[in-house]
Amino acid sequence: MSNIVFLKVFVSVFLILLSASVKSVELNFITLEVAPWAYKNSYGVVSGVFPDIVHELEKETGYSIKVTLAPFGFSRIVRELEAGRQDCTMIIEGKKREGKFFLGERVVDLPVGVIAKKNIILNDYNDLKGLKVSVHKALEIVEGFTQDPLVKKEYDSGYEFGLRKIYHGRVDAVAGVLPTIKYLATEVGMEDILGFPLVLKKEPIYLQCSKKIKDVDYIKKLNKVIVGLRNSLAFKEIMKKNNMLFEGD
Repeated sequence: MSNIVFLKVFVSVFLILLSASVKSVELNFITLEVAPWAYKNSYGVVSGVFPDIVHELEKETGYSIKVTLAPFGFSRIVRELEAGRQDCTMIIEGKKREGKFFLGERVVDLPVGVIAKKNIILNDYNDLKGLKVSVHKALEIVEGFTQDPLVKKEYDSGYEFGLRKIYHGRVDAVAGVLPTIKYLATEVGMEDILGFPLVLKKEPIYLQCSKKIKDVDYIKKLNKVIVGLRNSLAFKEIMKKNNMLFEGD
């Protein structure tokens, strides 16, 4: 084989290997469809905290990540990850899901608490005593709140019901995931009726990935980026943009 032919073969093999090495990693992420975490805006574009964080992950890892929304709760997310049709999600850990997936880094802490009518000041937990509070029946707030007989609770299937009850004077406050309550209140023009929220706990949201993911090194790289992202200006901007910042953040 002449030197020229050898060189051509060498260059061809090198280019093939180089092309393979820079081939984009494609991952599928699924999440709950609930504003402002993840939702379709009025133009049909997927928006919210989750897709904004995914965008940062794409920039830092070079991965291509497709986002799928699950509008009917955690059950579909669990099925999709277990079957390997989806690679990862970002949700609360959940005892029922313990051990089913690779548990990654903590991404963000979701504030849970109570928002009352503007004329009711909530400085601490004791200010809830004697109030009538609408509670999302699918959400565990905090054990002390749930069991406390001095806080009157009405269980509703959605925050919209609680906001409606506040508007008509049937309850004093709504309890649940605070960013979602605030988002919905803004959507129906009730933001000026509500006061400052009382944060009762912050629920950690974790990266969780299917045990059928193609390569666990993908998870390691995602985890590394998440650690850096949590303390970054970009992350703060995402939280601010989506009204996720509360007192103490």
